[in-house]
Amino acid sequence: MLKACLYATGMRKVWGHSLAEMVLLLTKEHPLFLQIDKEAKRLDRFYISARYPNGLPGLSPFEVYSAQDSADAYTDLGKIMKVCREFLKGKTSHAPPAQSQEP
Repeated sequence: MLKACLYATGMRKVWGHSLAEMVLLLTKEHPLFLQIDKEAKRLDRFYISARYPNGLPGLSPFEVYSAQDSADAYTDLGKIMKVCREFLKGKTSHAPPAQSQEP
């Protein structure tokens, strides 16, 4: 959803997977994104290690991450999604109505 926000600002080449980096770019466009800086950084820590069995030396993700880690990540995601929805709602409320393709 952060990428959708970047596209909504007019960016056309949105590369990468770092949530914190996307939030940094978005804070230049709107201060609303300052609210989710910490959450994005926390979620970035899961990118490799939680997805790939060899992402953690000598351990598997199930041996490192707890149910509380999952709950915290879910809460962080909820905050990010809320801010993105608020931002995108503001962007679309000013957009002209879509024109019908029917004759």
